[in-house]
Amino acid sequence: MANIIERISSWTGGGSDDEQTLTTLRELLAAVTAPRSSVHGDDLIKGVRMCFEVHRSPKSSELAQRTAQAVLTQILHATVQRAEMSPADILAEQRKATSTSGSGSAGGGEASRRSNSASSSGEELSEEERSKQQHEWIESQVDQWLDEAVAKVDPSAPNERGEAPKKFGFCIVCRNPAPHYCLETKDPVCSKACKEINLQRRKVVDAALPGESPAADATAATESPEGDDEVDVEKRSELYQQDALKVF
Repeated sequence: MANIIERISSWTGGGSDDEQTLTTLRELLAAVTAPRSSVHGDDLIKGVRMCFEVHRSPKSSELAQRTAQAVLTQILHATVQRAEMSPADILAEQRKATSTSGSGSAGGGEASRRSNSASSSGEELSEEERSKQQHEWIESQVDQWLDEAVAKVDPSAPNERGEAPKKFGFCIVCRNPAPHYCLETKDPVCSKACKEINLQRRKVVDAALPGESPAADATAATESPEGDDEVDVEKRSELYQQDALKVF
């Protein structure tokens, strides 16, 4: 997280390093919109300011400007949503983040069910290959979130290679235009080969780490002491309100 904020602070206005700008914007979007995000206060303002500067800078490419606009829209939307959260919403967010932190999946219960059906090939991967596939899956998810944010501003916006989107946007694996989507994951894909790669990554991400039990993690998340939850909810609510006041 510190590295992301450092890159945002040192951004000087687009130009020849457009790829780095796009990468930083993607990481910023993922960091701000993550459950229990740690980007708040002055760090959040730095991210908002960067989006404005990228969008206004004549040195930024058209793609970078559109991306910055889309990321800013998503950040503002997330800030407003969190400021309007009830205590029950905040507590649910906390428990969801706790239950998914071990596996990195989108939902603790769903991860538990899918991990039981993970293929033996996923279980036999080396730790290095497992880590590689987990990292690739996270990167692909961030790219997909960014594609969805950009599409809300400009549905015909091209990808980083200047290719126009197809019916389902861009492939979650190779970033080619995607005429299909995967029935199992609902992710856009361009071919059967990319579908299989994405499914394998999902199995690796959803599978429990050696010696860990997803079911136990989910149970622990729902059995947190009520006193601690109440204190955390109060602090979190105050933090979200302060973010909204700073941004708006």
